[in-house]
Amino acid sequence: MKLLSMTEIQPWWLRLVVLLVLSIPAFSGYPFDQVVLGLNEAFHINKDDAGLVVLAIPRLMYMALLWLVIFSSTGASKFQSYAMGATLLGLTTVIIGASVRKLLPFLSGGATEEEISLRMVMLFLNIITLIPFSLLAVNSFSVKNLLTKLTRLEGKYVELGFHLALALRVVQHAGEVVFSLHEIWREQHPSKFLPRHKPDWGSNWYSKINVLAWICHVALSWVHATMMYTFEPIPLMVSEIERISDSRE
Repeated sequence: MKLLSMTEIQPWWLRLVVLLVLSIPAFSGYPFDQVVLGLNEAFHINKDDAGLVVLAIPRLMYMALLWLVIFSSTGASKFQSYAMGATLLGLTTVIIGASVRKLLPFLSGGATEEEISLRMVMLFLNIITLIPFSLLAVNSFSVKNLLTKLTRLEGKYVELGFHLALALRVVQHAGEVVFSLHEIWREQHPSKFLPRHKPDWGSNWYSKINVLAWICHVALSWVHATMMYTFEPIPLMVSEIERISDSRE
């Protein structure tokens, strides 16, 4: 059940303003630092001694706010799809990042293990917060309505509008289908983070090399599949735009 759909906010520019206001903390960092400072003062914690929990609290609050907005707008089923997909992507990214830094310490730039752990946790929170919100944002605008309005307009910016509609539809399509990759992934890798057919990594000295090679293969396969899904709607959209352009002449 949808409590409040973002698409019901009219006119479209007001909907855009609401989305931009909600995204301010993600791009500016405000008021994360202020919340951490307030917690430090309330519990008499030295700024240099602020733990991971204190630093994560404002981002968890922000995540809860955006997840509530997404749930209210999309309903339980779509929200679950967004959240599960973002969580899988976040875990994959963080595990790969931590593994690479463990295997190749010079990539850490001299950071301590605590600093690396903090970075990975913050990265994970950012992914599971912003990926679902980004999907909500791009799906809050109708390509069909945009094309309908463009057919009634004249001027030099109409062509730019058509390109914008094409780009928006491609992004929407990628967001709709990319999480179906999770099902393909489960078929190939039932244990999630290990391949179906793997050598006996635990008993060989080159085990870490095998893991790194598999991680690289996984990343490339995921990128390739995502690209194929993303390009899929382009021919149909281009054909539709050409048809509309021809009808205007």
